[in-house]
Amino acid sequence: MPVVTSKKGKIGIAVFVIAVAGSIWFSGLHEALTPERIKEEREVLHAFVEQNYVLSVLSFILLTVSTAFFVPGAIALVLAAGFFFGAIPGALFSVTGLTLGAVSAFLAARYVLGDWIQEKYRVPLAAFNQEMQNHGHYYLLTLRIVPVVPFFLVNILAGLTKISLKNFTASTSIGLLPASVVYSFAGRKLGSINSPRDVLSPGVVAALLLLAVLALFPVLLKNLRRIRNKDRPKRLD
Repeated sequence: MPVVTSKKGKIGIAVFVIAVAGSIWFSGLHEALTPERIKEEREVLHAFVEQNYVLSVLSFILLTVSTAFFVPGAIALVLAAGFFFGAIPGALFSVTGLTLGAVSAFLAARYVLGDWIQEKYRVPLAAFNQEMQNHGHYYLLTLRIVPVVPFFLVNILAGLTKISLKNFTASTSIGLLPASVVYSFAGRKLGSINSPRDVLSPGVVAALLLLAVLALFPVLLKNLRRIRNKDRPKRLD
């Protein structure tokens, strides 16, 4: 993974990220990324997709990338993807865009602040870094399956750790897939959906929670074994 070491390079990345986030925010784009707004324009958008499929896919992925820069609306976009592109293609396009956006935010956070934080707090972070190197991909996978922490915040916080870009990318793309498939399939009936809560039935929530537990199971099992071995009395020879 290339590393930006020069001061100008890091400042350039920071300016780029701030410019992208600011442009999207002040453009009001985040206000348009709601199921209601998309439903209002769905006939026009559907006609455009049919006439310009490749351009529509590329535009959708680029728009999805923007959700990594403090812009809400990822769920609405995945719903729209299912409606305009079909369930499976919509889910794949969504995961592609979300992963690219996550990686962009991750690298920006690492290059701008990550190196400085790791150097300044090298000793206090030693145990944490070791844990992240050993199990960080399990934690990240769990947070992607059940997004209890905002999407953009996970990207930034992960960039401040020692988790590798490879593990971050793989965990993000795999973890985003289950919920993306659920929302994309639901998006086929976009007209009857008023909010993301309409999609998350008790069964769907239970299935996602089960996947999250399974993703974290290796860490839980290892910690349980460590506790048992610690409490086990030592043999006297």
